[in-house]
Amino acid sequence: MGVFENAFKRELGKNTAKTASNFLFGDNWSTPYRRINATRGGAGESAAEARERRTTSRIELEEQNYLNSVDRAVLANVDAVIALEFSESPREMVRQISDLLVQVKANSFKASTKEEKVRTKYTLAVLSKIEQGINILEQEDPNNPQLSYLTWQYLKAKWRKLFTVRSSWKDTLDKNESVQAIVLIVVMWIIIALLFMLGMTLDNSIDDDIWGRMLMIAIILVVGFFIFKFTMLGIAFGFHKLKRNIISKRMLSEQQYYQAQEATVVTAPEPAQTKTSPIKPNEPTKQPASYHVIDLNENGFVEDALANIWNTYRSKGNKAIMSRKPMFASEAILGSVLYIGINPSFNPIDDKVMPCTNSSSALYYGSSYRDPKAPSYFKNLEYFADQCGLPYTQINLLYARENDRGLLLQSNPDFIREQLELTYKLIGIIKPKVILFFTSMCKDLIYGADRWVNPRSNRDGVYTLNGTNIPVIFCEDITTLDNIEQQKLIRQIKHL
Repeated sequence: MGVFENAFKRELGKNTAKTASNFLFGDNWSTPYRRINATRGGAGESAAEARERRTTSRIELEEQNYLNSVDRAVLANVDAVIALEFSESPREMVRQISDLLVQVKANSFKASTKEEKVRTKYTLAVLSKIEQGINILEQEDPNNPQLSYLTWQYLKAKWRKLFTVRSSWKDTLDKNESVQAIVLIVVMWIIIALLFMLGMTLDNSIDDDIWGRMLMIAIILVVGFFIFKFTMLGIAFGFHKLKRNIISKRMLSEQQYYQAQEATVVTAPEPAQTKTSPIKPNEPTKQPASYHVIDLNENGFVEDALANIWNTYRSKGNKAIMSRKPMFASEAILGSVLYIGINPSFNPIDDKVMPCTNSSSALYYGSSYRDPKAPSYFKNLEYFADQCGLPYTQINLLYARENDRGLLLQSNPDFIREQLELTYKLIGIIKPKVILFFTSMCKDLIYGADRWVNPRSNRDGVYTLNGTNIPVIFCEDITTLDNIEQQKLIRQIKHL
């Protein structure tokens, strides 16, 4: 009994002390113990609530992982769209734009959910690429019969972008487009209000007929919306049509202008001031004191060479291309800036307005340097050369007249090679101070270790023509460059 009695007394004393401690100090000194059903979610959370919370967390994590995977896939597709390069061939470019239009139709501009906001990035990228393609096609081939259809489909897609239901316009519209959408909505409601007022004026017999009034309002809303939609689309389409007509007339004017001159040494007159030139010089123009015009077709050199090429490959190449007379530059300026394009474009009117060789086997054009009647395009070439303190010459790598350059380059390889060999000989005759090759297609033809321009000859963007000391620069058509790019190129040429 002594042992039991002593234990009882100790337990009684300990519990009495805990009671007094809890009364005085609260639970700070209480003995800790664990609940059997306790979880990490809180002392009062049941097992069912804990399972539900864990399930919800797992679902949210899976949704976020899914959105991240979708976003990565969408961004990869967006990068592919951005990297797409449009073909130089108008026919192939039409196919590319048509494929992009299908992609826009198959995808949505909606951004009501998180997933839709992610997927919309791709649709927006495709629409921007279509706009870029149409702008290029309008510049390269404004009379393309497919251009009107492509433009109309693009405008419809742009309309769908502006008025697709979304959680917030800022998800898919930039600031300017948001303003455009707001203005269009205001105009639409003005049109509907005017139609409503007209309807009320024309028919007062339904004032007391609530169903008749509602029917009229519904009809006015539908008719007003479609009138507004097709009016806006028609205005935008008309703008694109006007733009193409202006470009087409400019191209025709430039194609119709070619004039042969006899080889002579002349003194350069005072330069004509061309207000339309995009070049804004930052320093006085250094005019060449004199220049020497040379006859490239002396003794029928170019004429005979082209006749031999065409006779050799007439039955081996594209019938349409081979049936056309080739075109070449009959004159050049010795020691000039040499602009070289890919090939002359085809226009049936050229056969009537262009001078023809004595053998009637080819068309030719003379130098337009210092000609006050030269079209603005050639005056801009001249103005740029003046900034470099040099005259200019313009020729092409190839002589076949064709607008579909992709089709032309698919011709017999030897047909292309022999034209290039002729051009290389002409460059040796012209002895230019520098050569500017326009468009990437020129570079594709002559750039390579075993071709005209070895990549290893590159010195800060300036190459050397193989077999010569002539500097070579690859660039876009200088008339399409802005003032900053032009001035940079001019400084580069001056330091050669």
